Amino acid sequence: MRSIRPHRCYRRLAAPLSHVVPCILITLAVEILVILTAQPLEHLVSSVDASIVTAAHVPVSLGSEQFLWLNLAPLEFTMPSHDYIELAAYILVGAVAIAVVSIFRLFPPPLRFFVNFNFLIVAGEASYLLLAGHLGYASNTFSTLMLQTMTAIWLVLPLFVGTVTILFPFAILMSLTLILTSVVFDIVLAASRYAAFIIILSHSGPIMMADLYLSFGPLLDVIPLTGIFAVFLGLLARRLRHEPEAWEWL
Repeated sequence: MRSIRPHRCYRRLAAPLSHVVPCILITLAVEILVILTAQPLEHLVSSVDASIVTAAHVPVSLGSEQFLWLNLAPLEFTMPSHDYIELAAYILVGAVAIAVVSIFRLFPPPLRFFVNFNFLIVAGEASYLLLAGHLGYASNTFSTLMLQTMTAIWLVLPLFVGTVTILFPFAILMSLTLILTSVVFDIVLAASRYAAFIIILSHSGPIMMADLYLSFGPLLDVIPLTGIFAVFLGLLARRLRHEPEAWEWL
C-alpha cells in the first residue's frame, strides 16, 4: 500500500500542558479582576453616559436596579409617542422599501438581507403599536435591559475569550493582551452604544427600540471581537512559520 506523505491537512496545533495551565490562570485572573471592578465600572459608565446624553440636550436621571450582586444605575429618560398617522406611515414606508430593495436588488445579498431585516422590524413594530397601542415595555425598562445585558457580557467575556485562547499556542503575554483587549474594547463599545441608543430613542420614540437592540445591540459584538481575534491569529501564524515543532501530525 502506498503511504500518504505528510501534508498540512494532517496536522494540528499542539496544546502542551505548559501552555494550557498559564492560559487558565490568566483567564481566571482577568475574570476575578472584572468581577471585583464590575460595580465601580458600571457606575462609571452610567455617569459618563449620563454626561454625554445631557450634553446632547436629552434630560436623564440615574435610577437604581439590582442585578446579580450589583447595584446598577440605568439611565431614565422619556420618549415621544406616536399617533396613528405616523405608525401607518412607518408601515407603508417599510413595505415599499422592502419591495424596492428586493425587486431591484439595490445591494449585494448580505447587505440587502440586513437592510430588509431592519425595515421589516420597524414596520412590524409599527404594526404592533397600531394594534396594541403600546409595546409592553417603556424607556426605563429598555434602558435597564441594555445595562443588564452589557454587564452580563462583561462578566462572561473573559471566560469565553480565555477558553478559545487555550486552543491556540499563544505566548503568555499575547494571551493576556488578547483577553484584556477584548474586554476593554467591548466596554468602550457597549458604553458608547448605550448613550447613542438613548439619544436616538429620545427623538425617535419607541418605534426604533426593537431594531436598535436586535440589529445593533449586543449581538453585534461578535463581529468586532472576531476581528480582534483574527488579528492575533495572524500574528500567531507569522510566528509559527518559523516554529515547526508547534505542530503535531495526526
